[in-house]
Amino acid sequence: MWQALHRLWNRIAGPKPHLVAFPEIFEHFQALLQDHQRVMELIADLGEKSGGEYIFDRKYLIDTTEAIQTLLLRMVKGLNLVTANRFLDLYPALDRIFIPLGAELRGRLVLSKEMPLVIPLEAAPPDRPELIGGKASHLAVALQNLHLPVPAGFIITTRAYRLFLEHNHLEERIHSQLEAWVAGEHDERQASRQIQYSILAGVVPHEVAGEIKRQAEKGGEDWAVRSSAYGEDGELSFAGLHESLLQVQPRGILKAYKQVLASLYSPEALAYRRQMGMLGEEAAMAVLCQEMIPSQVSGVAHTMDVSGLESDCMVLYASWGLGRTVVEARGPMDRYVVERGHPHHIRVREIARKEQLVRPLPGGGEEEAPVPPEDQSRETLSGTALQTLGRWALTLERYFKRPQEIEWALDQAGKCWILQSRALQIPKPRVPLRQDICETCAQYHLLVQDVGVVAHAGVGAGVVAQVATDAGLEHFPEEAVLVTKYTAPWLARIVPKAAAIVSERGSAAGHLATIAREFRVPTLVGVERATEILPDGMEVTVDTKQRTIYAGRVKELLQYELVQSLAFEDAPEFRLLRRILARIAPLHLIDPQDPNFTADGCTSVHDVIRFIHEKAVEELMDLPRFVKRFKGVRIFTLVSDIPLGLKVLDLGGGIAPEAVGTKLL
Repeated sequence: MWQALHRLWNRIAGPKPHLVAFPEIFEHFQALLQDHQRVMELIADLGEKSGGEYIFDRKYLIDTTEAIQTLLLRMVKGLNLVTANRFLDLYPALDRIFIPLGAELRGRLVLSKEMPLVIPLEAAPPDRPELIGGKASHLAVALQNLHLPVPAGFIITTRAYRLFLEHNHLEERIHSQLEAWVAGEHDERQASRQIQYSILAGVVPHEVAGEIKRQAEKGGEDWAVRSSAYGEDGELSFAGLHESLLQVQPRGILKAYKQVLASLYSPEALAYRRQMGMLGEEAAMAVLCQEMIPSQVSGVAHTMDVSGLESDCMVLYASWGLGRTVVEARGPMDRYVVERGHPHHIRVREIARKEQLVRPLPGGGEEEAPVPPEDQSRETLSGTALQTLGRWALTLERYFKRPQEIEWALDQAGKCWILQSRALQIPKPRVPLRQDICETCAQYHLLVQDVGVVAHAGVGAGVVAQVATDAGLEHFPEEAVLVTKYTAPWLARIVPKAAAIVSERGSAAGHLATIAREFRVPTLVGVERATEILPDGMEVTVDTKQRTIYAGRVKELLQYELVQSLAFEDAPEFRLLRRILARIAPLHLIDPQDPNFTADGCTSVHDVIRFIHEKAVEELMDLPRFVKRFKGVRIFTLVSDIPLGLKVLDLGGGIAPEAVGTKLL
């Protein structure tokens, strides 16, 4: 009996940790800090490359990613040496991050069986475009991060697409057709016809069909079934190349789903992917199903005037009924040229004679119908709606750091809805000479020149908003210039709202700088007396490339920066770099007190780094428990006229052997 209880106690208590010398552990801690600094520098270098100032190739991305992985493995090992193996679950966390990263570098998609087949839009992960596609990813950001009104719905994920291909034995058939097309044995239309026929003849797996039915039963009677391919509305637009079906009734969603899948292989989509250098293995289709908005007015907003005539304006197009009238240019439409600055004054108001509209048909589908005579020359948008849409458009542009093309609708009650947001394709105008811009900038008053360290290169303008504590985060205005003394991680929450960041202290390899690069916010650190020079409420323009800050809004410089950036935005290497950074740079683990501050909560490289650093420091600070694990540790309290409360740990040879007690004078 006693022996059985003894064995049970040993199993519960477990083996006692082996006592080791404290200096040895402290060496591991120092090595961990050095690796931390090095990996942050590598991430900073990737972020700097994303600014477009340097040329690089795919090998640079592969080598840097491998170096980051090696350093993180060493850091995980170091943390476990310091903490007696309490964080071994960080190893599978690294696999969850680096296996998809490696696949990204090889042009492949990795979708684990744990990923959902169907997921509600409000619960979809915005940072997983390989699962939910580009269009759904942008709408998830608008809904979850920016809290803009987006029609409710669900996403049939790319994992469901892969399962559909597997269930119908289509992968090999599609692969052989694409190979024959690339080899010139088939033309685009022949390859497309064979692949699309196979998809339309396929059967939706019962587990996918069941999930679709359950989600559809929660919603309305009419649905929009829309493409959300991997890469769509992101780095590549695929505008109009994939199918979108409106006014679909619940019983017709499965058929519409297959039609959208088949459109992934339309002749136009195949040609576009080939032209853009997109590998065949990257093709994957998620499908977005949303409740239809009974649109009174629909339209499109461009956050910049693509004609180039009004560089500081955005343009909104509007017509009665559903949005096809505008997006497919089926007829005349109202056009508003609106200033980007708040309030959004209307510079041009062109009201067209709108004789036809597109409206839903009872029982599904849509039709063209005449506009009532009294509405044909009536203005479609009120001043309030224009202000709302203008504000939302710039919010989306600021978040995505690219000019946006936004589809929107007003329902019968006059409520505005965001239906889609994608990068606006802007014709590349002639780049102004740098000397012309310098001459223009010389007319503005200089506040700061040749001061600070560039954490992210770029130009941003707005009203200064100083933030000293986390209490000020809730009141930080949209598109303001954040000015702060320190680059604390808790500032991460407002980085997406900032036009630029200026800090008196900080490092280009610090956590906040990494987040700023993720959101492409121009950032300058190490600007002494910034909080004195840049008072609250002053409008400024921050040019971090030249380490210069001007009083006022330098419109010419802002336009020049946009034109310059467009020169490299579509290069395949830059597209790949931004996709890699999306898995490396985001920081989700900000608050150590958050229940999700765990190894399982690490979804990016930056999360792992932050977690390791926090837990290593936390371990050293928990002195009572820490001391019990090591032999020969001597701790003294420093006695001083200033009540600092400092503890002194003897690593060996630092304290005279004859010292007695626990206090040092």
